[in-house]
Amino acid sequence: MKHIKILAIGILTILSAAASAQEFATDKSAVIISGSGSFMSQGGDLFEDTEGNKLTNFSFDTGINYFLEKNLFLSANFGFSTQAQGDQSYHGVGLGPGIGYVFSNAASKVLPYVEVGFLYQSMNYDFGSGDNTQFTGSDIYYGFGLIVPIKDHLGLIIGSSYHMMNLNNKDLDDSFFGSTFSVSIGFAGLLF
Repeated sequence: MKHIKILAIGILTILSAAASAQEFATDKSAVIISGSGSFMSQGGDLFEDTEGNKLTNFSFDTGINYFLEKNLFLSANFGFSTQAQGDQSYHGVGLGPGIGYVFSNAASKVLPYVEVGFLYQSMNYDFGSGDNTQFTGSDIYYGFGLIVPIKDHLGLIIGSSYHMMNLNNKDLDDSFFGSTFSVSIGFAGLLF
């Protein structure tokens, strides 16, 4: 029993030393958790429908990046967006992996990165009269940006991405292609 306790203490000591062995934010085994969101409410003649309903948008994106080697990371990404106006609404969810590279070292003040990945997308449109349309399919994206550390373990992330989506309409048995370019600002937790 005494040997098991000593072995357990030794293993925990080695694991904790390995977990805290990173010297900077993009070192091997470091983790970056990021998130950004937006809310928009639009009104007036330009945006309201014929019944005077405002257009409301909300979106949230998050990612977890795990560094396999110095500067090289795998990511898990999740995004949610919704839009509503009167009885009509749209909801979208995306989930998938990515791989990227950060151009930095221990002395870097700014962390530029590039990333490529795949998301499974599901979108549902509710037209308010019991008429729904659902799309599902693939989203291949390319992203780049900067992480600007503002504290030891907190950074501001400024990024952009280009998405190429190929979605299938379940009702029409048809496929549609589209692309999106976006720019976002959010926060990143730098765990090293």
